[in-house]
Amino acid sequence: MKIKNISGIRLFSGFIAILLLLSFFSGCLMTSNTPPINVTINSAYKTTEINGEKSLPGSVFVVTTMKIENRGENDYMFNDNAVSITNGRLISPKMYTQLTNRSPWGLIKSHAIRSGEVIFGADETTQDFTITFRYNKGKNSFNQEIGSIPMRTYSPLPVPTPDTADS
Repeated sequence: MKIKNISGIRLFSGFIAILLLLSFFSGCLMTSNTPPINVTINSAYKTTEINGEKSLPGSVFVVTTMKIENRGENDYMFNDNAVSITNGRLISPKMYTQLTNRSPWGLIKSHAIRSGEVIFGADETTQDFTITFRYNKGKNSFNQEIGSIPMRTYSPLPVPTPDTADS
């Protein structure tokens, strides 16, 4: 009877060891989920007025200039579902690109680069900012920290020239 118990324990232990090894190696073999876009934030500042349009009471505009490179094989839809600004919580899902008429929104073709101003709305008491970019139909995301940004007067960018694949 003791031999049966020892054999059963060895068999059970071996089975557990095999499961643990499979679990470990399956994690090692998983492919990484690399974001299809690369984002460069060139500048960021807060302002209360853009081209005569004032921010809502208690809020500011966060003006960012960024470059977005679509490194993926598929087109990337860049809109207010794909990007948001936070400080640990969602600040405002609305973006105000219509104020500048230079919006980089819409479809960014595979291997194209798009740059321009992206304007968010935020509570005036917000200090540290993070921009979250979503991809894979919103299933995955990555953060771009921009930290504390200064308050200044809005100064429009020069009229942009088309980026690659944007002609």
